[in-house]
Amino acid sequence: APWEMGFSYGRGLQAAPLAVWGGDPANVEAAKQAYFHRARLTGAARRGEYSMEMASVAD
Repeated sequence: APWEMGFSYGRGLQAAPLAVWGGDPANVEAAKQAYFHRARLTGAARRGEYSMEMASVAD
């Protein structure tokens, strides 16, 4: 295509960390790790390098 496609990754970035956090301050670090993992996945998707196997592997 003569133009770049753009996507909104907001839900993809937020859903997992929010589920891990669940409002419990004790889960903040785990939620951060979930966010970083999702950020890496969305970056891979943006570059066309994403695979379903990546989603189940923690970095």
